[in-house]
Amino acid sequence: ARPPSREGPGLIQALARVVGLAIDPWSDEDGELLSAADQQLLGELGCTRARRVGDGTAWLENQAMGLVSRLVGQESGSDLSAPIHDWSERTPRDPVLERLLTRLWPDLICCADQERHALIRGAAGGRVPAGPSGAPTRG
Repeated sequence: ARPPSREGPGLIQALARVVGLAIDPWSDEDGELLSAADQQLLGELGCTRARRVGDGTAWLENQAMGLVSRLVGQESGSDLSAPIHDWSERTPRDPVLERLLTRLWPDLICCADQERHALIRGAAGGRVPAGPSGAPTRG
């Protein structure tokens, strides 16, 4: 859900669009300066001192974590910005959320325990040791 795919933008890109940012968190260089408009918008959304694309991307990543936790019933989502919360409540659902909830999450729930743990560890930035086949996702 996080990266873009053939089917459309990734979750982080969708969140940037939802809140009205001009940046593309997936392809813009993290070290680039944010526009004054994006800095102001992020400040209004609670991301203080955002100066670079990486600052905005980090805020979007945190919002995405809260959103996914809320959607799968693990948290209330009380820390979500209003535009993101409202977007997640709309019907019909945005295709990005629909793909997450109807394909990715169910597939993750039904896969083998070790594979699920490896995927979650990798998504959190941790090391995923290679499994017998050599593919880290089969660990």
